[in-house]
Amino acid sequence: MNAADYYGLEELRRACIGFVTCCITVDTVNSILASAERYIQYKCTKSLVQRVLEFVDKHGNEVLSLGSFALLPEHVVRLILSREELKADELTKFQAALHWSQRSCESSCGTLDLRDVISNFLECIEFYKIPASVLMREVHPLGV
Repeated sequence: MNAADYYGLEELRRACIGFVTCCITVDTVNSILASAERYIQYKCTKSLVQRVLEFVDKHGNEVLSLGSFALLPEHVVRLILSREELKADELTKFQAALHWSQRSCESSCGTLDLRDVISNFLECIEFYKIPASVLMREVHPLGV
């Protein structure tokens, strides 16, 4: 796609974008985002990422609940969680941030503290929209 853009092969570029756009599903969205990171400097990749983010906005609860969400880079997770267009409930956003933070702490071999890691995401979550009973049961015990 990016090579077609670079060499001015417009028809091939459109075909590639069309193909990749058809491949955006709940099951593939996180791997597409992770792969796009390597090529983000290209204009075509930026437009593809925008389409993927729009898909994530529409399928927020499903995408955030996937285990593969925890494999995305931190700045991508922050970008997704902070989007106003994201259609996901706040508890799902918190659970996604928690899962990502736990994975990050595990992969650091204990050098990172969960509270420090998850604090990078807390401003993206509107806790007042989560029922108090759920907050007390799910969030409070974590001490974040």
